[in-house]
Amino acid sequence: MKKISIILFSIILLFTFCNDRELAAPVSQTYDIELGQLVKRDVVGQVLDENGQPMVGADVSIDKETKKTDNNGRFEFFNTDVYQNHVFVKVHSHGYLMGSRSIVPTDGVNNVSIKMLPAKKFGTVNSSTGGEVRYEQVQIDFKSGFVLENGQVYTGKVIVNGNYINPLAKDIGDIMPGSLRAADENGETYLKTFGMVGVELNTENGEKLQLAEGSSAILSLRVPEGMRADAPATIPLWHFDEEQGIWSQEGSADLIDGKYVGEVSHFSFWNCDIRVPSVTAWGRLVNKNGTALCGVKIRMVSKNAGIRMGFSDSKGVFGGLMPSGIELKLEVMNNNYEIIYKHVLPPLTGTDIGDITVDMNSTASVTGKIINCDGTPFNGLIQLNGNYIDVKNGALKYEAALFSSLNIAILSNDKSHRRYLAPIEVQTDDIDLGEISACDKSTQAKWIESFLEVNQSYYAFAKITDSTQIQRISIQNYAVYEDLENGVFMFKSGKSNGGVGEDYFTISIPFDHTTKGIHSVLDNSKNKVKFYAGGDVQEITDLNLSVNLNGLNFEYGLLSDIEVSGTFSVKNSQGVYETKAMYMAFSFRL
Repeated sequence: MKKISIILFSIILLFTFCNDRELAAPVSQTYDIELGQLVKRDVVGQVLDENGQPMVGADVSIDKETKKTDNNGRFEFFNTDVYQNHVFVKVHSHGYLMGSRSIVPTDGVNNVSIKMLPAKKFGTVNSSTGGEVRYEQVQIDFKSGFVLENGQVYTGKVIVNGNYINPLAKDIGDIMPGSLRAADENGETYLKTFGMVGVELNTENGEKLQLAEGSSAILSLRVPEGMRADAPATIPLWHFDEEQGIWSQEGSADLIDGKYVGEVSHFSFWNCDIRVPSVTAWGRLVNKNGTALCGVKIRMVSKNAGIRMGFSDSKGVFGGLMPSGIELKLEVMNNNYEIIYKHVLPPLTGTDIGDITVDMNSTASVTGKIINCDGTPFNGLIQLNGNYIDVKNGALKYEAALFSSLNIAILSNDKSHRRYLAPIEVQTDDIDLGEISACDKSTQAKWIESFLEVNQSYYAFAKITDSTQIQRISIQNYAVYEDLENGVFMFKSGKSNGGVGEDYFTISIPFDHTTKGIHSVLDNSKNKVKFYAGGDVQEITDLNLSVNLNGLNFEYGLLSDIEVSGTFSVKNSQGVYETKAMYMAFSFRL
């Protein structure tokens, strides 16, 4: 079994508060977290900004694999290597604190939501004198002594950025880093938070800083008035391990005049929490007919254990590390954090919660039968209005809050590509889709030409030195070619209105046709770009092109942007090779 070893480095210090109470930082200690074996799992989710709007182009990573969020702020990691008992998802975007989520994964499609916190300016201090900064419920008193990431002593202004996390916020489960999973000298534990703060230290040029060895700061967090009656006089301090995705206990804080005050020796996220007994337990959400409820936002609430949030997976399963031995209130919420169903769970003592029947008002149900190309029942995943559903023996059953239209995609067995169905307008609360084919023989390995042109498109052949004289020719009648079995797609134009004869190009990318990113096209690569320009271009060599597919979307109604740029050599009708520069861009909608 794999373990994470977390070493807490601290220096024993004594300091005196205004009430003459003394606190000592703990001795260095190693804590172990049981991760389990490496397994293949599916993790999807959405990244939102502080206003709940999708964040486009954010960097999302699991271990060493990184992807960017799409136009809806969504990301997907299918068949990715994770640990059986722990998945840590990190998000980075300029101007925001690191966002993250830690879960115990199921063998279904695991859904997470991460709401990013902007890095707000708390204030500025001088590296040689320290100083005080305040922001909302946070106060930090710095001593002198700061270093760059490479350990070099820094002299100058220190910019203090961060954000406060209210433990009573309705979206606490989306904005907090990781989860409330933690480790201390007694092993793994669950936490109840009384307040968190994320802090970044930077130079005026944006370089990252930390407190110098031997230096420290006094951190004060005001406890929400509604929690003060339950706030202990002394509480453990926990810092968030941004590499492993759990909270680690380091020091403690005293409750002084409604604020927790403690000493810290470094900065990331800090948390004032008490330990809560926990157990790893699983349940399943179903409707009154026993149909699994997939992608449902859930909140677990207890006065003694605080709040825990998550989603049911593609099989309706929910759970993970949960408070044990106390009564829990399970709340089903919509995307606006409004409670639409409540259920009381008895104290958890084992790992099986069982089925929870949820009676939601104002819902719609979708049924249908999905078959493979050979007529056999489909077994696999479909995506319906953003949620993933496991389909067994071809039987599609789905229930969710009322919706006006259905957007359905059927994923291939290896989840590398998908077939999108045309949007379906909903007329009733109960929709029977009848029989649906998982393959589309009419479009497989054929050119599809039903596109709506959005922006005028260009391609150009020009000498490298002629950048100001690039010839631009408007392209018409472009199309896309899909071979779903082999994962190939190509784009091409039809006749050009500015050329002679049959002018067109093709872009052939023989890999997962849903893959975004910037892809190199070289002479020895499998990716190809071909041009035909009225017979003038006989041969193209020395390819050094970049195909940007970050704007590629195969969902109906979404805008797609394609860009190709770079250099190559072409042989004209006289047999002479000329080095050319090219830029081509076009946009379309399905």
